[in-house]
Amino acid sequence: LMAINISRQRALNIKSKRLMSIDPVLHLPNLLALDADLNKNTVSVLCQLYIPDLELLGRHYGLLMQVQYKQQLAQFLKPVLESDELIYISSGHDLIVRMSPLNAEKRISELHNKAKTFRYTRDGVKLYPQIGCSYCIINYPVGHLYLLIGELRALAEISLTTNLPVDMRKQSSRQ
Repeated sequence: LMAINISRQRALNIKSKRLMSIDPVLHLPNLLALDADLNKNTVSVLCQLYIPDLELLGRHYGLLMQVQYKQQLAQFLKPVLESDELIYISSGHDLIVRMSPLNAEKRISELHNKAKTFRYTRDGVKLYPQIGCSYCIINYPVGHLYLLIGELRALAEISLTTNLPVDMRKQSSRQ
């Protein structure tokens, strides 16, 4: 009886950990899953796709529109990614992509260009808000992942004006 109870408890723990790593509304991996994936991959590239107009569109079309937009954009970008790379949901109006560092700049440029071609159709109207992109190469362990994501968001706002992906290393060397 004890063995059955322990086995059932382990299965429930595994299931609850898996459910904690997925956003319940968007059904995309969240920052907890990102932290676990960064732990498995010692060197990674984090790329943030920032969509500030989603807030305004969400006020006009509702929360469901924001959810569908992010889900469809993530699905649209999957062909650009390799099999071990994932798109994660952040708390704001952005998506975070963990990529391998091999040919990172070229692949991020390709990802950003593909994201800019995405068109979301709502009530017969095609919507294409601006998408900013920033990235950095990181080595695990990352002490302050949330602060790093905040810095990437600030750089992605700069990307909105330049229309090019912004590298955190190059940007910080200018300051």
